[in-house]
Amino acid sequence: MHILLVDDHALFRAGLRLLLASLRPEVRFREAASIEAALAQARDHEDVRVCLLDLDLKQDSGTAGHRPDQAVRARCRRRDRLGGG
Repeated sequence: MHILLVDDHALFRAGLRLLLASLRPEVRFREAASIEAALAQARDHEDVRVCLLDLDLKQDSGTAGHRPDQAVRARCRRRDRLGGG
């Protein structure tokens, strides 16, 4: 299974990847720092099964008017969200 980690902070993505890999070593990861990059990853890699998305991620020009999770949701077969507050 592949998980797509979407966050604009590389250190957060790395820490989350290490934590999840320690729990499930068989899981593979793809990463994106923006919504546009996440959409490209999800489009190009059909093996992405779960998207963990920063809900406070800033909007890219190509996704204006959409919430980030709505844009990525369309490309992921299964969607899990982690968010604060």
